[in-house]
Amino acid sequence: LIIDDSSADALLLKNLLSQGDAYDCVLAGTLTQALKYLAQHTFDVALVDLHLPDSYGPATITAITRAHPSIPLVVVTGDLSPGAEIDSVTAGAAGFISKKDLTVEDLQIEIRVAMTRHSRVAVSNKTAQEARKGPSSSLQAEALQHVFASQVNNLESGIADAISDSLTQ
Repeated sequence: LIIDDSSADALLLKNLLSQGDAYDCVLAGTLTQALKYLAQHTFDVALVDLHLPDSYGPATITAITRAHPSIPLVVVTGDLSPGAEIDSVTAGAAGFISKKDLTVEDLQIEIRVAMTRHSRVAVSNKTAQEARKGPSSSLQAEALQHVFASQVNNLESGIADAISDSLTQ
C-alpha cells in the first residue's frame, strides 16, 4: 500500500517497486482512504508519506498502527526536518527513507529491513504475552518464538543477499 497525496510521488514509488521485487501496489491519497483499504485488504507493507491532506506527521503513523498494528510501515518522505525519523519510529514506523535521490535498491532494502524489524517486535510482544499466561503457555511461547526466529533469520538472509547484490553491482 502506498499512502501519498502526490500522484507523481506515488507513481514513482510504484514504478520503483515494479523494477525489483514483485509488489502489487495500491495507491491511497489520504489517511482515510488508506484506513479503508487496510480494513478491506491485507498488505505486506505500507509506504507512508508524512504530509497528507487529512493527517500530518507522526499522527499519521499513530493512526495506522492503532487501527492495524500488524502491518509494517515505512515512512517515505521529503521531510528532512530534524527529528522526523525519530518521531516516526517512536510513533510506530518500522522504517524511514527520504524521497530525495531514492533508488530501487535503497527502497527494497528499507522495506525488507522494516518487515524484519516489525516481525521481531511482533514475536517479542507475542512471547511476552504468552509468558504472562503461565508455565504451560511459556513452553508454547518458546516453540512459537523458535518458529518466528527461523522466519526472521530467513528474512535477514534475504536482506543480506540484497545488500551484497547491490554492493557488487
